[in-house]
Amino acid sequence: MQNDHLIIDLQRVMSQIMATRNTDRLSPDLSATLAEIRRLVKAVRPSDEDQHECVSETRPDVEQMVRTLTGADVSESIKGYFDLHVGKLFFLVGEMDKAQMHYQKALALSHKRADLKLKADTCKRIGDLAYRQNRWDEAENNYLKALELYKQSNDLHGQAHILNDLASMHFPKCEWERLEQGLNQALQTGEQCGDLSAMAKAHNNLAVAAGIRGDFDRVKHHLSETIALFEKTGDRRGLAEAYHNIALINKKCGKWEHAGKLFARALAIAREINHIYLIGLNYYHQADLALEMADYEVALGYGQKCIEYFERLGNREGLAEGYRLMGRIHRFQGQYQPAMDYLKKSLFLNREISQKRNEGETLRELGLLWRAQNQPRKAKQSLELALHIFRGTNSHEEFKRTKELLEQSDTN
Repeated sequence: MQNDHLIIDLQRVMSQIMATRNTDRLSPDLSATLAEIRRLVKAVRPSDEDQHECVSETRPDVEQMVRTLTGADVSESIKGYFDLHVGKLFFLVGEMDKAQMHYQKALALSHKRADLKLKADTCKRIGDLAYRQNRWDEAENNYLKALELYKQSNDLHGQAHILNDLASMHFPKCEWERLEQGLNQALQTGEQCGDLSAMAKAHNNLAVAAGIRGDFDRVKHHLSETIALFEKTGDRRGLAEAYHNIALINKKCGKWEHAGKLFARALAIAREINHIYLIGLNYYHQADLALEMADYEVALGYGQKCIEYFERLGNREGLAEGYRLMGRIHRFQGQYQPAMDYLKKSLFLNREISQKRNEGETLRELGLLWRAQNQPRKAKQSLELALHIFRGTNSHEEFKRTKELLEQSDTN
């Protein structure tokens, strides 16, 4: 059951290859790609090193695909789709450089063949990779190119998915109204063409947006829709993300025990399909939950794992969040110097990738650290900077919380 949806996609490409014949033999670079599949499929498995390490054998169906492709006659068009899918497989197991290499090969072939669908799908994948690594402008540019190509080919399914991606660009910018407008457009387009997967993703993102606004009734509605749709489509990846979001809501409402069970459920699915990003994010929130329960050793362990996974992905936003969390854990333990070191690294990364809201949260944490060290002037400066950022990003809940901290400082 490990990434079966991707294996099925690859099998479809294989069947296309077998139906295609021309005079060219398989190129050396594509032959080299086949050797990588053996190693990659071993990576697509439960991957939590400190749990029951499972030694999985290469899937027999992928072995058959490798044997089938070796020596097959392949058209350039099919090579492009093959590179696109292999790039996606590298993306899922966190090997971003190789994913980018295969995406660029697919893009070059799409231009050569004037294949609108291949070009659109590849631009979307390149956008996904850039988004995951916090290269916002590059991600948005590729999503816009993909949207235009999907429109040219009247592909409503492609439009529904890319509208979802474009709307998500408003998350890091804290543009909540534009975010919800874009997601509702994606949802409507998904409903128009009956794309259950696009509808599920839109509902999932709308749930996150509602959570940021503190509208938990809307959160429950959207997550209920999300789970029903993902279960109907058999999308394990989407289902893991939905359970993770439900866990976050329970954690926010103080239902820690239930949140822990839901985090564990989401993590189990994420490990099953080797969803590297979600595993890292899950460890972050489990560390934060352990910190709330004053279980510092468990919190440190999860926090370190979170950093390891985001380092593997090259995800600077996740790293910045992990560093801030580790700083907070060390502050709770009275270890102020390592806390300061982690928070400075978090602040640097957040400023580097223009993550204003997260920068504000790190500045607030710095204010609390200065307060713990009896440095009221520095504490007030950091909290005021955080308050300014939260006002500018319309982060009402964070603004209110930080203002209360400043008022406490003024009365002490």
